[in-house]
Amino acid sequence: MFAGGDFLVAASGAAQLGKLLAMTWHLADGHRLDQALIYRHGAYESGDAVLTQKSGMNLSAHVDYRVVPVVVGCDGRRRLADVLRETPIPEGLDQQGFHTLCLGAIRDLIARGFLVAGPFRRAAPPGDG
Repeated sequence: MFAGGDFLVAASGAAQLGKLLAMTWHLADGHRLDQALIYRHGAYESGDAVLTQKSGMNLSAHVDYRVVPVVVGCDGRRRLADVLRETPIPEGLDQQGFHTLCLGAIRDLIARGFLVAGPFRRAAPPGDG
């Protein structure tokens, strides 16, 4: 969370956006993502998601259902710009609106420690040294 905060305050505007998009990001271990389906007008619709981290600071973050594919796509293997480009734009949004929505959510998840910069690294099993 502190590294994410440092990243967000180190630059702003276009400089921050350029770095944000050029980097790979992955989700922090130990969190839970819950998303509900809501029954409306005879069909199920996706509901917003909640990420929770019970250990440590017991944090949570709400994520718009339209942003969930981008968040899940942050696996540490592709730059954020690539994840955004490869994610279909939801109905009712244009590209700029979708990217604005996603970038706001991504910044929030970085600030809360749910998204971590760089490739995902598996922790060594206990006893390996």
